[in-house]
Amino acid sequence: MAIPAIWSWIILLGYKNRQKSLIKTFESIKGDRPIAISIDLMPGESENQVLVYLKKNNMEMDILKIKKDRLDKDSIDDFVSELYKIKAEAMRKGADKIHLFYRGPVAGALITGEVFSNTAVIAYHYNKASGTYESWGLLHRSFI
Repeated sequence: MAIPAIWSWIILLGYKNRQKSLIKTFESIKGDRPIAISIDLMPGESENQVLVYLKKNNMEMDILKIKKDRLDKDSIDDFVSELYKIKAEAMRKGADKIHLFYRGPVAGALITGEVFSNTAVIAYHYNKASGTYESWGLLHRSFI
């Protein structure tokens, strides 16, 4: 009884290690035509922080932007339309990898995740404490 349980754990741990390795490999691939998408749903300016992050990490690419001072329940439909338009624009430009920079409320992040769920996206979150963006890895991991 113990042998099958131990063997199952070994297989599971091997699978998890391979998955982590594949995620790191995918995140490190720059892509032939990467594009950055900056979504800012808060007052103030974040475009400069996105540019600084890209320059600091030697990531030169086009930037598409959505800027709103706030997101509320009355403006969600417009926001979703803008997300689909910006996703279509990235696809028209031939983006093979999207670097998604997000600053805003959790509700907006959920909607953004749903719109970009089937694309090769690396998500970046604005950290208020450090005043810069940080990579949170792949948005969609189930395909690995």
